[in-house]
Order: sequence, then structure tokens, then C-alpha cells
Amino acid sequence: MRITALNIWKDEKHSSQKGESKLVNIIGHKTCNILYSNSHYISFEFVATGYQSSQKKQYAYWLEGYTNKKFYVGNERKATFTNLNPGTYTFHVIAANCDGYWTEQGDSHTFTIIPPWWKTWWFKILSSVIFAFLLLLIYYIRIIRIKQQNKLLESTVEIRTKDLIQANNEIKTQNSIINAKNEELFTTLETKDKLISIIAHDLKNPT
Repeated sequence: MRITALNIWKDEKHSSQKGESKLVNIIGHKTCNILYSNSHYISFEFVATGYQSSQKKQYAYWLEGYTNKKFYVGNERKATFTNLNPGTYTFHVIAANCDGYWTEQGDSHTFTIIPPWWKTWWFKILSSVIFAFLLLLIYYIRIIRIKQQNKLLESTVEIRTKDLIQANNEIKTQNSIINAKNEELFTTLETKDKLISIIAHDLKNPT
């Protein structure tokens, strides 16, 4: 019992056309890495040796990592899998003789479907690091803008405070001038009243 070939197609259309598949020679190899972009459709070919009647050959297979369920396919010597997720799988196949006796030891092949670069662990980590860096950068820029706005606000408040102090000082100066003029006017009125009183006294008592 041995696996003879592994075929890989990019899509379902190519899987039905001869010459459109990528044949991977796996004879003598138990493992094979497969790129995700070329492994949407995968088929294994296999053959049982040592049996005289080809019509009475019976096969069963299962794909470890996908399902442990055995598929009994009669004398069909091909197994096809579609759209497997990235991961490691082991294909197993066994055969039965004309009496229906299944061999305990068949053949197997382990392969790994490599995810596209945007689904790899290193890209996810790199994306997380870049995303965290962008968040920190946005936070840093926001802090800088807030500090600039606060500085501008403090400068505006300081200028307006100086203007208010200056205006208050001007008001105080104007009040001082007004008070001085009021005192001067009050003194003038007192002097005028005294002069009027003297004149009135003289008119009443002429000498």
C-alpha cells in the first residue's frame, strides 16, 4: 500500500483540466509543506500492491487534523479535499483484499498548509505592535495639542488680566482726579459762601 501522488489546484475549474494541476512528488517523503495560495483543492492518489484482482481492491482513507472519520470508497484510488484551513494534516489510507480483510498498516503523508502572510502569527503580532504604536502616537499628539492649547489660553488670560489691571488703574486715576476736583470745588464753594456772608453783613451794617 502506498501513496503515489499529491495534486494541488488553485480552483475547482482547474481541478477538472489536465495539465492545470501542480503535481508534488511525494514518493519516499513523509512530509511536504504546501503554500496556502496553491492549495484550495488537494487530491491524493494511491495504489495497493500485492493483490491480483484490481476490481476487488477496496480502499479507505481519513485526514487526521480534519476528521478521524474513515471514508470507504470502494476501488476509487483518489481522495480530494477542498479549502482546508491552515494547519498540519496527516493523510492515511488503507486497503482490503478480495476477502474483505483490511490491512492494519497502510500509508500516510503529513503536510502543512501555510497561511498567507496576512494571517501569519508574526504579521498579527506586527500589526498589534503597529496599532499600539499608532494609538500611543495619537495619544502623544493629543497631549501636545492640549498643552499648546493650555499655553495659548494661559497667554490669553495673562494678556486680558494685564489689560484689566491697566483699565482698573486708569479708573483709579480718573477717580483720584475727580475726587481732587470735587475737593477743589467744595473749597471754592466754601470760600464763595464766606464772601457772600461778609458782603451781606456789610450791607446790613454800613459804617
